[in-house]
Amino acid sequence: MFIRKKRYRELEKLQSELEDVKCHLEETQNDMIRERDKAEDLMFENMELEEKCREQGSIISCLKKVLLQLVSEGANYEGVYHEVSTALDPEGDQLYDVAKKITHIDVCSFFPTEDNLGYFTEANGYVLLDWIIKAKFGDIDWEPLNPPYEIAGKVSYEGQEENISDFYKELYKETVLQMLS
Repeated sequence: MFIRKKRYRELEKLQSELEDVKCHLEETQNDMIRERDKAEDLMFENMELEEKCREQGSIISCLKKVLLQLVSEGANYEGVYHEVSTALDPEGDQLYDVAKKITHIDVCSFFPTEDNLGYFTEANGYVLLDWIIKAKFGDIDWEPLNPPYEIAGKVSYEGQEENISDFYKELYKETVLQMLS
């Protein structure tokens, strides 16, 4: 009789453990169903976003073609640049890169003292473009800093107005064409 009671207790214990396992299994299955539903929702959201991206890409491609056509018909490149720059070149980096290609001027090499003083570290493309203009067209008064070092001082552009204007026309044209290609 003692053996039967012992086995009965063991059986009760096993049944209790089995019930615990069943509960845990049911909770796990419910968790898996919830996670599957979340994954499906995310998959549908992703598909919708991909479709919107394709639509936007088509619109952008179409707009680029229209802008390119307008530009090639003699539009004002500077005006076009300023219209699209907030979206396509907010820091002026593309404008600066094209200016570098046209002039073959590396601002840091041309103004090494200013570079060493950190003038260009946080500069955006528009600021660096101003330095290219100084280097290309300016008559710079070099001021001694600490011999033999000099720093750019006052700059005169006297007599360079037409050259600067021509440069900007070429710069805006090349930049717009690069942005739209």
